[in-house]
This record gives sequence, structure tokens and C-alpha cells, in this order.
Amino acid sequence: MSDDPDDTILAIVEGALAQADAPQPRNREDGPGRDAREDQPDRGRDHVDRLEFAMALLPNDTDNGRRLIHWRGDELIFVRDVGWHVWNGRFWDPIGAAEAAQRLAQRAARWIAAESLVMHPTPEQQEAIDAGREARRVAEDERSDGQKLAIEEGKRAIAAWSRRRGKRRDFSVSCGNGARIAQMLTQASPHLTVAVDAMDADPYLVNLENGTLVFEQTPDPECPDPDVVRLIWSVRLKLHDRTDRLAKLMPAIFEPGAACPRWQAFLDLCQPNKAIQRFLQVFYGYSLLGIIGAQKLAFHYGEGANGKSTFIEAIWRACGSYAGTLNSESVTGTQSRGAGQATPDIAQLPGKRLVRVSELPRGEMLREALVKQLTGGEPMMARHNYGNFFELRPVFKATMSGNDKPRIDGVDLGIWRRLSLVIWAETIPEDQRREMEVILAEFAAERSGILNWLIEGTLSYLNHGLIEPPEVKEATKAYRADMDQVQGFIDACVVRQPPVTPPDEPKQLPSRMLYEAYESWCLANAMKPWSEKAFSQTMVKKGFVKHDGRIRTFEGITLRDVPERPEPRNPRYGDDR
Repeated sequence: MSDDPDDTILAIVEGALAQADAPQPRNREDGPGRDAREDQPDRGRDHVDRLEFAMALLPNDTDNGRRLIHWRGDELIFVRDVGWHVWNGRFWDPIGAAEAAQRLAQRAARWIAAESLVMHPTPEQQEAIDAGREARRVAEDERSDGQKLAIEEGKRAIAAWSRRRGKRRDFSVSCGNGARIAQMLTQASPHLTVAVDAMDADPYLVNLENGTLVFEQTPDPECPDPDVVRLIWSVRLKLHDRTDRLAKLMPAIFEPGAACPRWQAFLDLCQPNKAIQRFLQVFYGYSLLGIIGAQKLAFHYGEGANGKSTFIEAIWRACGSYAGTLNSESVTGTQSRGAGQATPDIAQLPGKRLVRVSELPRGEMLREALVKQLTGGEPMMARHNYGNFFELRPVFKATMSGNDKPRIDGVDLGIWRRLSLVIWAETIPEDQRREMEVILAEFAAERSGILNWLIEGTLSYLNHGLIEPPEVKEATKAYRADMDQVQGFIDACVVRQPPVTPPDEPKQLPSRMLYEAYESWCLANAMKPWSEKAFSQTMVKKGFVKHDGRIRTFEGITLRDVPERPEPRNPRYGDDR
């Protein structure tokens, strides 16, 4: 017997048709008029009904598209500007989906031949066939001329019916040709098309090997007031469901009791601060969701041999296709893309919930506007190579890492409120260092436990939010001070005058005097001062009032604790900022 499931089904169909045409013995115990077949499951009846529907379709490309949808439509989705996805029992898989769609179309084409099995005569043909059959009941030497004519017309009706069935079989042969297979897919795709954002649209579903996690609000059983319904976030596992339109999968099995002792030992070695451990757990648990309420980017900083790269790689492997990667060139440098230029790096991010940026080159400038866009959830346009532009709404949480911090020139709050600096200060002793792949293989064996670690972080975020520990806040603040030297100067040397009322007037500090104080502070702290123009513009951005009169002044400020100048002012210290 053939291993092809279509051959098996066709055999069932033919058997069902033969059974339907054969006389059935009546069970004596069934009573009069009762057919024993009524109590037997008819394996082929559903296929016969479906064949009869397909048989009624026209033999053309448009209806071939309908045939594909009829037979295989629940296995295919066409995502606009992305391509085919095929249902594999757990998720809508884009990998190899174009080939899978073609195979399904080829199978649908084979079923066109089977349509001839259920192709009935037309009413006129059936009437002629019945009349001819009735005439043949009369002995040949007793037939009238009318009965003889009925027999001939019945034969012609059978021949016409046979020709119709033959034409459908001939049509099925042509439908196996490449052009017709391609047209079948082309004609079906408009009826199977969904938008990019229709996939993985529910932010509280996470797809796993053994089902789909559902994060939802449920009544809190520990609420002390029986008259009050207090909701808390919880998680449950449900069966895979193609109607969820999930196109991602975490390669993990949900086992509520699973632990991850090696993972925890690794964290204790490389990031022993429990507050930072908790922050990482909540941040990456939050990253499982398709929401961006926190609008945060985690930057992992530290010299080598500290475990940060192993940590990030382990998280990425655990998250499977929910995790993506951007090249560092996408978020650094000063060159911007042309309006019509393809963005294949951005175009592969729909549905991703975690995105890491490959390690940044030393001294590169961060493209702050793009970082804000990627972390802010605002729609952005993306395009694959040779594709059309489509709208992408980011739902991912970004992660960067490096042995050096990228340059950030922004002085506005927007970039800094998005950044969380996580310092990996430990250096793993040489006698405890192992190959990353060896460690990751151990973590793979604890995948279910690591999933539970992440789920705990997810529920903590949903119930309590993302809380930065003091260590992360202080590290980020120090980073900002390093990047925003003007703010460092303000904190150290500038005093804001309390508001005054007329006739009193606010104090005026000459702009040149303020800049020279800033220069002195920079030189005393081994920093390269900005140009006077850039400094002045930054002060205005920070809310200080400048007057451009005969003598340019800043209003309502005085100086304090200005360091002595280590040497006379030299223009070469200014730059072109």
C-alpha cells in the first residue's frame, strides 16, 4: 500500500462510493426500514462531500485557488509583505513555507482527478439514462421504437457523462504543471492573506513545545476581604491553536516544578548581586511579552571573562524565534539611510520580543533617534530587499553589550530614561573558565527550569512593574554624567537663584564667564571641553534663560566651587560640537 496519505484517502473515497452503490443486507434485528449502515461510522463520507463541493467548481485557475483553500486552506497563511507560513502543528512556520505551500498545491491538484469519481450526470442526462435503463428491462424482441430510441439516447447520455469525467481527469493532468501550480497559489493567496501585525498579535501568549502559555488576570485567592475581587496576573498552559496565529516558538517545555540549579550557580558566580539578579530576571521575563510599557533598553557593560556574553546567549537560545539580532551598524554611526533604501535588518523584526544588538565597536556614536524609535513602540517603516515597505510596530525589548560604552551625545531625558546600565564587575578566575558552548549545553538541559525563572520574572513585572535597583540607577547616572559633561558641570558648579519678584531683578552671569568656568571644570577633571557655541546651546536646552544683548548673559544663576584653571585658556581645547 502506498505511503502517500492522499492515496490512502482516495482509496477510502472509492470504497465509500462503492459501498454507497452496493445493496446492503438488512439486519433482522434492526426492524423494518432500518439500514445497518446507519450505526457504522462512514470514514469516506466526509471526503465524498468535500469532493462533491470541489467537483462543482469550474476548471480554471481562479477556482483552482478555491480548491487549494478547500482542501488545504487551514494549513496555509500568506503574510503580506513577508510570504507563506505553514501550520506545523505548533505554530505558523515561515521557514520552508514556500516549498511546503507548493507541495500542498501539488496534492490539491491530484484531488482534481478524484472529482471525476463524484461527477454525476446532468439532470437531462440522468433522465435519459434512467429511461434507457427502464427500456432495457423489456425483452429485445418486444421493444417499441420509442423504447429503442430511449436506449440509444441513454447510451449517448452515458457517453457524454463519461466525456465530462474524462475532461476533468485531463484537466487534473494539466493542473500538475508548474504554471498551473503557481497560479493555484497565486489565486489562493488573496483569500489567505493577513497583515504582518495579525501574527503573534496577542501580547500575553507565549508559544512553547508542549502548548501555549497564557498570561491573564485572575482573582487573588489570598485577598483578605471576601467582598472584594482583587485581580492578580497568573499563567496557565493551553493547547496549540492555529487560530492564535502564532509564528514564533520557544524551544522549551513547560514543567511547573522544574528547577535550574546550574543556571542559578552561574548567576551567583558572574552576577552575585541579588538585586541585579532580580532586575535581570524581571527585565527578561517582561521581554517574553509583546508589550513595551517599560520602554527600556538594557546595556550590559564590563571587561571580558565576566559571563555577560554567556548570559545573553543563553537567554537568546532559550527564547528561540521570539529573539532577534541587529547588527551594531544599525544603531551606531551618523549615516542615515535614504528614504527609499531597504531595511532588511529592521524588516525581520515583526513579532520579535527580544532583540540584541551585536557588540558595539569602541567609540561608536549611538543613533539616539533610532534607539528611541525602536524602544518607544511607535510605528516605523521597514522593507525587505526587493520588497515593499510595510509598517512595523516594535514590541521587542532591546539588549546591547560591550566592553566599552557607546557615545551618547543626547542631553534630553528621552534617551537616558530608556537606558539601564548593568555592570558585570566580576572576573571569572582562570581555573573556573570553560568554553561557552559547554556551559550553554548545560543550560539547555535546564531549559524548562530557566523558563520557570523567566515566568517568575514575567509575573513580577505584570504585578509590580520593572523596578531598577539602586546599583543600576547609579551606574546609569554615572554613565550619563560621563556622556553629558555639561550636566556634571552644572551639578558641581552652578547655583540656581530662587525666583525674585519686582522690583528685584534676577542676577545676570556673563556667558563668557560661565563658559570659562565650565572650561576650568573640564580641565580639572581631564575632560575635553565642548565649543562655546555647543555649550551655550546645551545650557538653553536644559532650561537656562539666555539673553543676547550687548553682553550675552545667563539669567538667575551664580557659580560656586569652580576649580582653578590648570593653565591659561587655549582655543585648542574646544571641539566642533
